Amino acid sequence: MASIKLNLIANVDATAKGIDQAIASLPDLAGQIGRLITRNYIQQARKLAPIGEEGNSTDPPGEMAKSIRGIHVSSASPTRYSMRVGVYVNFARQRSLGGPIVPKTAPELKFVKFGVIIRTQHVWQEPNPYLDEAKAITEAAAPAIASVPLAIWTTTLSGGR
Repeated sequence: MASIKLNLIANVDATAKGIDQAIASLPDLAGQIGRLITRNYIQQARKLAPIGEEGNSTDPPGEMAKSIRGIHVSSASPTRYSMRVGVYVNFARQRSLGGPIVPKTAPELKFVKFGVIIRTQHVWQEPNPYLDEAKAITEAAAPAIASVPLAIWTTTLSGGR
């Protein structure tokens, strides 16, 4: 009877220690999941970013997609994370939101489009909400993305069973 009681106490102590270790590892788990989801978001945004055409852009074609980077991933709590992603090209926000482009300091806009000099009072940019689309795709995929590290964590917590 005494040996059964000692084994039970040892098992409870081991379980308590395992739970303490699991709780201590939660921020790492949230950070790992956050990094995976951020990576997925960046991949989706790069696929959806406007490519542009040679001669019709201030940046070379594809430059916007290449400039999308994760700036910061942090764990707000053991089960929440936040991420910041940036686009580092001129006029990225304008391309995403669209709207009028008007001169601010000059009397007119002047730019080259396919080798022709254009002068005008305004230009209308069609919106291309590629970042919003990437966010929606990533949010839909987040549970599947998180399931792998969660499964590993749960398996470790249960002692590999």
